[in-house]
Parts: sequence; structure tokens; C-alpha cells
Amino acid sequence: KVGIGGFMHQYEDFLRQNALGNFRDLLIGITKDQAMLVFLDNNSNSGTALDDNNKKIPPNENYAREFMQLFALGTNKLNMDGSVQKDSKGAPLPTYSEKDVKEVARALTGWYVDTRVGKRSKFTAELHDADKKTILGVTINGRHGPSGAQEVADVVDILMRQPTMAPFISKILIQKLATETPSGGYVERVARVFQQSGGSIRSTVRAILTDQEFFSSSVVRTQYK
Repeated sequence: KVGIGGFMHQYEDFLRQNALGNFRDLLIGITKDQAMLVFLDNNSNSGTALDDNNKKIPPNENYAREFMQLFALGTNKLNMDGSVQKDSKGAPLPTYSEKDVKEVARALTGWYVDTRVGKRSKFTAELHDADKKTILGVTINGRHGPSGAQEVADVVDILMRQPTMAPFISKILIQKLATETPSGGYVERVARVFQQSGGSIRSTVRAILTDQEFFSSSVVRTQYK
């Protein structure tokens, strides 16, 4: 879908350079990445476009939805051990609402790709929705002009403060690097490192690879690597 080799080259370089960095930086950078802008339809996503009746056309929600569902939080709130939080009737508690998706989509408007060789994505205030947004109970007052580009960081900072992020990311990393069936204790020990380090991927991976469970019989030789 991306169709431009240079974009994919920049994408892979970005992931390699940030793979053991800070998760906040990874989320901000991937949101602005040119290949990702094309792939999940945030390229030239407008928060100011009007229909024939002079009403605002809602921005495309594809990236905003995938951003929270797959990249940052998951669909259900988690305890620190990776178990799903439930309400009094036993139903899983959702991490975010449809309104949150729409508000994130508005905050991330204004970005577009630059197809010239070696260039990076651009931001134009004319396409950005500068009005107030409320995401996961936190209000962004809205940024006007070039400062609207900072709303990417505003959104990421809101997500980084969500308690669900630490167990969500930690469990995924454990499942990729160690075992598909980690114990709740393993997930919680790693999640606390992620949380206490402010999202340091290096510290989190070190915690995974030095944990007592990593060397246990329930984990050793359970995956091809």
C-alpha cells in the first residue's frame, strides 16, 4: 500500500534506531513516519474540511484507532499482571471509547508526506483541527498555527499516563522474546520496570531477559528463535 521504497527504508531505519529507546519517542516518531501516514490513512487527514452544507467532515479514524488498540493500550484495561479488569457483572472494562478515537483523530490532523528523496513528513496548520479535545478524560485546549504539530506529543503523553500501557506492552514483549504463556508474576515484574523507567524499552527488555522465569523449565526451549 505504501508503494514508495524510500518511505519503507526510512521506516525500518527509524525502528532500528529506536528499538531500545524510550517508548514515548517511538510513539511520537511512528505517528509522523511517512510510510505509516500512508499505510493507516493519516496522510493529509483534515480537521478543517467542509461538506456541501458547510459542516466539518470528520477526519479519518483509522490511524487513531490502530494507534490505541495495537500500538499503545489494547482494547481492555489490564491489571499489572496482564489480567483483564472487569466490571461488577464480569464484563471486560474497555480501555477507550469511540469518542476517544474521534478525539485522537482530530488531534492528529494536519500531517502529510513529502515525496522528495530524503525528506520527512510535514505539518500544515490549515489542515489541523485546532479546537479543544478531550481524550481519556484529559482535555487538550487546542493548538493553533504551527504549534498544532505538538498535539502528537500531547496525545502520546496522555496515553503514557494510562496504567494499562505497562502490562500491555510488557506482555507483548515477553510473548515475542520469551514465552507465549507468561505467568502473571512475570508480566507484573516486567511491567513495573516499564512503568518506573518511564517507558525505557532497553530496561524492559533487560528485565525480561534477566527474570527468573526466563530461565525456568516452563520457558526454556518453548519457542523457536
